[in-house]
Amino acid sequence: TEEGFLRDLAAAGNAGLVLSVDGFELDTDALHGSGAYAACQRAMTIAREAGLPFGFAACYYNGNAPAVFSRGFLEGLIERGALFGLYYAYPGRFPVRERRPTAQQLRDTGLRIQGARERYPISLIDVRQDVTFRCLDVREGLPMHWVGAGLRHLTLLESLELAALSPRPDSAGLRPDCPLR
Repeated sequence: TEEGFLRDLAAAGNAGLVLSVDGFELDTDALHGSGAYAACQRAMTIAREAGLPFGFAACYYNGNAPAVFSRGFLEGLIERGALFGLYYAYPGRFPVRERRPTAQQLRDTGLRIQGARERYPISLIDVRQDVTFRCLDVREGLPMHWVGAGLRHLTLLESLELAALSPRPDSAGLRPDCPLR
């Protein structure tokens, strides 16, 4: 079961989860499909009960930026047990151009994240400004993933197993349009 698998990961002592939560239910489900938000909430509960450390990845775009940087969003994730968060901008070359963050949202991101770092007991990473590594992403629908599957089509357990068993790519293995390239 998923719960058993997460308990095994927790027992190993060298694993953690990053769950895609792109705002509240409406925004997360809009990007990842109906039920994605509920699946993430369930995974957080199971991970917390299993003692498995976890965090979140939040893709911000012009429609959800106020939500993902809100006090209610961060406080809710901290309350559920998130230890860290990754913020990244919606890929600019993605087919739905209307979702791109505005220039002002991109400028404000660093300030919002810095303010949250000072205010909350959680490690926050601004992928756009802080990161030079490549990520493992098992979400469906974004051009950054190398596993090619997500919670919309697979269970959390299946996604994690696929991610764990997939070969680790080097930078040549990433798609040319990867926003983290």
